[in-house]
Amino acid sequence: MKKKIIISTIFFSLFFSFQIKAQSYTTKDLYKSLFAGEYKKCVKILTVLKIKSPNDIKTRLAFADFYFLMYETTGDKEVYNTLCKKEADFVNKTLSKKKELSSDEIFYLISAKAIILKIQFKKKKYLKVAKEFQSISKYLKYATNHEIHPRLKLISGMYNYYIETAKEDYPVAYPVLIFFPSGNKTKGIRLLTESSKVNNMFINTRASLFLANIYKADEKEFKKSEYYFLKLLKNNPGNVHWRKEYIFTLRKYNKTNKASVQRDILLKTIKNNSFLTKDQIEYLKTI
Repeated sequence: MKKKIIISTIFFSLFFSFQIKAQSYTTKDLYKSLFAGEYKKCVKILTVLKIKSPNDIKTRLAFADFYFLMYETTGDKEVYNTLCKKEADFVNKTLSKKKELSSDEIFYLISAKAIILKIQFKKKKYLKVAKEFQSISKYLKYATNHEIHPRLKLISGMYNYYIETAKEDYPVAYPVLIFFPSGNKTKGIRLLTESSKVNNMFINTRASLFLANIYKADEKEFKKSEYYFLKLLKNNPGNVHWRKEYIFTLRKYNKTNKASVQRDILLKTIKNNSFLTKDQIEYLKTI
């Protein structure tokens, strides 16, 4: 409870200290700073959004994404899971009440649900993940049938690849997953590759991250995984999360010298990032 209070007051204290103007920022600015690893600026932007449009779907999803990143860069501290789930649940419940959703709203709903599923997956609750998937199955089907929409092409690429991988790797969830529309891993990679080349920062970045992880863990093609990690880090060298994931990839493929160089860069980045919490610093230094 004490941590929740401290985290909540950060936003309001920074509001006064930075003398924020409520019309200054949008969620696009938030993701640009989030990808860049500018966490101090992220808090500033989120404070503005909270004042400007506290119950806007995009605002609440932005908060969920921020808390999920904090979760991943603190060694999975449960307080951030709680905060993340609260924001993602708001998005899901709000949009689920609507009779008809636009393509963008379907993207927001799937994105919010995906955040919760990622945490459940990390906790190895595979059957729960599969059952949770059922609640958005019709929206996933819609995405696969409307790939002309750039954001839904990203979703379709993700779905086509991971639904087949899940069936292969997690037999405990197979009895549930078998009722979902079949995917196609080759098509999934093609759609994600196309998405990684579009002139849209958000879609391009997310698709590149999916591909970096797919080639790391599933396809086991180090060179391709490294290509996408380096692409991400070239554009956003201050992103400590992607840097640590790249280090894990290098170690997985026994690239010891490269991993050592990247860890030195990570430590320098940590030193120069004024917003990292004590939990983040302690965890990242163990990488």
